[in-house]
Amino acid sequence: GRKELARNGIVEPDYNRDVAADFPDMLKIVEEKVKPERDRCQREIRRRRWWQYAERAPRLYSAISGMERVLVRSRIANLNSIVFVKTDQVFAERLVVFPFYICCHLSLLQSSVHTEWLTKYAASMRTDILYSPTDCFETFPFPKQIELLTVCGTQYHDHRQSIMLSRQEGLTKTYNRFHKKEEKSSDIVELRRLHVEMDYAVAAAYGWTDLELGHGFHETKQGVRYTVNEAARVEILDRLLELNFQRHDEEVKKGLAEVKKDKPKTKTKKAGAAKTLSMDFG
Repeated sequence: GRKELARNGIVEPDYNRDVAADFPDMLKIVEEKVKPERDRCQREIRRRRWWQYAERAPRLYSAISGMERVLVRSRIANLNSIVFVKTDQVFAERLVVFPFYICCHLSLLQSSVHTEWLTKYAASMRTDILYSPTDCFETFPFPKQIELLTVCGTQYHDHRQSIMLSRQEGLTKTYNRFHKKEEKSSDIVELRRLHVEMDYAVAAAYGWTDLELGHGFHETKQGVRYTVNEAARVEILDRLLELNFQRHDEEVKKGLAEVKKDKPKTKTKKAGAAKTLSMDFG
């Protein structure tokens, strides 16, 4: 079987049928229930390898190889909720998987700074946000000092975990409480305090120590949210966009990117920010 191949130093990039045949009862079930559907599929690779997952995502599993946990979020949701999960599983297509395992990345991606960016550039479906890595993540400029966010991210993560364990509730219910103005339970109030602290730490990591975020219950396209105020939202988007173009210009000078022809000449609050192509993973 595959384990024997691995012991002998043979790397098998695809789970071929000979190896799959080591489990004849399981293969028979797949052949009876999956193969008829795959035979009708227009994609030749799916018809030919009918016993495999339709999309194996080899680049994903290569990227997270050796990590015990990674950050994920739902691709379609009206809340930005990022969580660590173990890597010893097959990830569903509806998940966005981030190859990060340290809490500094949780701080950044869960922060209001990233939330405002993705809300601006993601596609939407009613009140849901369709998180596209191309639009929401690859264009999002990371701060230079991201490692400074580890402590606040760890505190935020641990407290949020304790809330979910003690209440036996998942992320969605936890954040529904978080954004509900009438919810005044001490554990939720503390989570809000930690979120504010985390947002200011993220702003400081960008060097934005002058930024007043004005946290409170504010109306958004997704309804009332405990988040930064409108003035802070606009300023965050302006500064991120400016940083995005700055990073892109640096890449152009190094020959790592092409010259961008559609760079807007005005900021978000004046004319609306255009989607960019530059990327920086920190």
